[in-house]
Amino acid sequence: RIASGRLPRWSPAGHWLSFLDRQDRLILAPYQSPGAEARVLIPALETQGSDVFGVGEYLWSPDERFIFYYLLTTPESQAAGVYKRPIQGGARELVYQPEVGKILSDLYLSAGGIHVNLPETGKQVILHEGKATVLPEGSLDWRYAPDGSGRVIFQQGSVQWEPLGEK
Repeated sequence: RIASGRLPRWSPAGHWLSFLDRQDRLILAPYQSPGAEARVLIPALETQGSDVFGVGEYLWSPDERFIFYYLLTTPESQAAGVYKRPIQGGARELVYQPEVGKILSDLYLSAGGIHVNLPETGKQVILHEGKATVLPEGSLDWRYAPDGSGRVIFQQGSVQWEPLGEK
């Protein structure tokens, strides 16, 4: 065993292994020697508090320069939001902050941008080039293809493919 933790993720090109350790710190380890030369990218003081309970989800940017993540928070927390952290170090940047009282879930990446769900509204938000686009109610049941060519729609027990783009 090389480490203890949860949510292991390979970077897109396979240069890094990332995971959350038992203190909910985000750890980066170079692929050539996982466990050796590992370093903390997101410290526990950012992921723990009276209204923060750890990292909910995280994902890599395609160019391996950033990690995007959201925190598990109480609905009223000012720390609720999607953050971007450069893997070479530096401060986190708030990319999206939901309205007070909204909880985030299910972070994933497509050609359209970073997707995050707002479960209690039944909506999905796409973050792209500094803008947040709120999709219509029911969009929680959509999953976009990584290349942006279409989306899968889960509706009333069936699964449908919908191509996007030129017809």
